[in-house]
This record gives sequence, C-alpha cells and structure tokens, in this order.
Amino acid sequence: MVEKSTKDGEYCVDQSVGDGYVMRECQNDLEVCITKRCFKKCCPEGQSYVGGGTCKDTYVFGMVTENQSYSPYIDDIKDDYEVIYGTGCPKVRLNFNNTIQYRIDQNGTFIYYHNYSESFVQEPVFNFYSYCLEHAEKGSIYGYYLFTCYNFKEIDVKFTHTLWAKIMSCIFLVFTIVIYFLVGETKNTFGKILINYCVNVILLMVTLMVSQIDVLPTRLECKLRGYFIIIFTLASFAWFNIMSLNIWWTFSTPKRMIGSDQKRKELKKFLLYFLYGWGMPISLALLILLLENTAFLPKVIQPYVGIFFCSLENRNYAPIVFFLLPQLIFQVVNTTLFVKTIIYCIKVKNDINRLNDLSKDNGNGKFSVAKERLGLIIKLGIVMGVIWIFEVATAFFTKMHSYNAFTKYLEVVLDNLICLQGTFIFLIFICKRKTFNKLKKRLSFSGQSASHSSCTTQSTSFCPMNKKQNTRTNLDEA
Repeated sequence: MVEKSTKDGEYCVDQSVGDGYVMRECQNDLEVCITKRCFKKCCPEGQSYVGGGTCKDTYVFGMVTENQSYSPYIDDIKDDYEVIYGTGCPKVRLNFNNTIQYRIDQNGTFIYYHNYSESFVQEPVFNFYSYCLEHAEKGSIYGYYLFTCYNFKEIDVKFTHTLWAKIMSCIFLVFTIVIYFLVGETKNTFGKILINYCVNVILLMVTLMVSQIDVLPTRLECKLRGYFIIIFTLASFAWFNIMSLNIWWTFSTPKRMIGSDQKRKELKKFLLYFLYGWGMPISLALLILLLENTAFLPKVIQPYVGIFFCSLENRNYAPIVFFLLPQLIFQVVNTTLFVKTIIYCIKVKNDINRLNDLSKDNGNGKFSVAKERLGLIIKLGIVMGVIWIFEVATAFFTKMHSYNAFTKYLEVVLDNLICLQGTFIFLIFICKRKTFNKLKKRLSFSGQSASHSSCTTQSTSFCPMNKKQNTRTNLDEA
C-alpha cells in the first residue's frame, strides 16, 4: 500500500484491486457534497453494526452501493459518489424494503413517504438525523442495509426516568405477590385476582423495558413485542375490571357460610374470571392479527403492528378502535360498579346510624367495616381512573416533548405515573395496618415454631412450661 497523508483537506493514495491506485481526500466539511453526490455511512471507517445498533470494529472499509437491497432505490447507481463517515446517529432502526417507500436522488437527498402526513418528505444530505447506510450482522441479518437515524437526545431523559420507574414497579409487584402468599391472602378469590393482575403488569413492564433497551429488533421480534404490549395492556384493564366486579359482588351480596359447596362455587367463579381476564385480550389480539393480514377493513381503521414501530401503530384510527375504545368500555363498566358500590356503602352507613340507638357497639363495628371497604373502593377508583386518563392523554399527544419545556416535563411526569402503577398497588394493598399485623403474626409464628421444634429435640427439662403455653396460644390465634 502506498499512502501519502498530510494536513486535512489534502489527499492520500490507496492501492486498489489489481495494479491501480485510488485517491482519497479527507475533508472536515460537507462542501464537496454541493457538487457531488454523498452517501452517509452510519459508523466510522472500519466499523459496522454487530449484534445491535452499536458500532464495533469489524475492519469493513468503504461502502458498497451496487447489488444490495437498497440498490434499486438509488438514482443513477453507477455515478461517482463521496462518503460521509460516522454521522453520529444515537439511535437507528433497520428499514426493510417493503416497510418504507424511499429513494435517494442524484443530489443525495433522501425522499420517503410519510404515513402520518400522507406525503413524500425530502431530507437533504446535510441532515445527519435522516438516514445512513451500513453493514450489519445480527442473526439472519447480514449485509448492507439502509437505516433510519433518530435524534433521541431530547427523549433519552424521558426514557431513562421511565426505565427506573418500570424497574421499581416490578420490584414492588414482586413484594406484593410474596407478601400475599405469606399472609395467606391467595386463599380467597380477591387475592388470586390481585396476583394475576400483578403478574400481568410485570410481564407488561418487562416487555416495555426490552423494547426500550434493544433498539434493533428483527421484524418478527418487533411484531411479537407489539402484540405482547396489546395483550398485557388490555389484560391489565380486564383484571382491574374483574377486581371491581368481584368487590361489588362481594359487598352487595349477603355473607354465606363457608363450606365445601361454597368453596366449589368460589373456585368456579375464579376460573370464569381467569378465562375472561386472559382470554378476552388474547382474543382481541388474534382478531387484530387476522384483520392486519387481510384487506377486510378500510384503510382508515386498518391495524398495523410491528412495521414501523413495535406496537399498534398510530398512523390511522385503528389504535382508537382496537386499543383505546376497549379501555374506555372497561372504564365505563368500572365507573358504574364504583358508583353502585358507593351507593351500597352509603346505604349501609345509614342503616348503621339507625341501629346505633339500639346497639351502639354492634353499629360501630359494622360502620368500621363499611368505612374500610369504602376506603378500598376509593383507592381502586383512583388507580383505575387516573392512570387511564394519563394513558389517553399521552396517546393523543404523542409529541408533547416537542411543544415547549412545560409539556416536555409534563410528559415525563405522566409517563412515570403510568409506569409506577405497581408501586401504587403495593401502597394500596400492602401498606395497611391489617396486612402488617398479619405479616408480623406470620413471621413471629414461624419463628416460634422453629424455636419450639429446636426445643423439643433437647431434654424436657430445658423446655419451660410458659414457653409451651405461648406457642399454643399463637397457634390458636393463627
């Protein structure tokens, strides 16, 4: 190799294939792109994408424009061109040929069809955050591809905050599940419902975190993530709906004696809840999959999942019909049940007031139970209603961060509140005196049982009578 390199703006000579030489000139500006066509390379010279959207040393030099997947979309492919190295894209997404209509003209301008505006958009070569060409290797992906470049510098703060909110939410949900098992709350129907809801929200948060971390998924991975998000989001509303229905049903029906027949009825009721909580979202996702792969619906409500974004894409009214409308129906039903339960609690309170003159102690006891139930319903209503309002707000105003500083920070706050719903569940259902007392009794009982077992392995003289009595008393309380 023969090379001569001096200051920036001068030239170097490389030996090419055979006996020829190629002159390469390095410049710090884009003045050359005014007279010649330029292509943008995503990574610096000698680097390419391996296993994701991060540039790594692969010693792949130069760029290949002919006989590639993007070659038919480049005007006058055989003309001379210049290469802009290392455009510094913070985030990229691989574009397959059938997912975007585009071409690169003789001036290096990137022209593509924008689905939201339903028109063609032109981005000059001087715009580094438009497109770039690069060699990529990941799974079945191998070769040169066209990538869309995104400037996420303003949005990174939002995603960083929501990532930690999701992690915190998952941690508190795991704590909720563990504590409910420890205190025996999973023996009743409501405890089983809450466990299913917590598992569903954990799966939703994990799916969102994976989508947030892995920014270069394959087409199949992106589509699967989109459908998982649809299923888990709708399932969270379905299980909230089951919570409301079960609490209203429990409060509005008289207490029955617990027997084998009643236990079978409760198990049958929970199985129906289970089929509804998981079956309805999966059925709706299968319907969306069927409609996506057919031309049955008009384009204005045709669903698209995992083509440009790993979700139900907001390019028409399909998200409103298949995503927000089912959530609205859930909220209407939940609100109705909420109001009916409040009316029931007020009626109980009035009955207690009338009975106070006859039996003060009994009335106070009933009033305390009604007050506790009313507080739980109010907390559930806040979680179900407020979070949904936040989700609708962020869904309709998808570019709040681009309006002004206030809306940018407001979007961060709203997204964090949505992602912290696992923390709210922990505060509502675990941070109660009754639950703490049950957990304390459970842990103290386990400690005393272990102490009693250790004591009985020794001689009887080492076991005081009062220790045995304490253990017996705790067994009765448990």
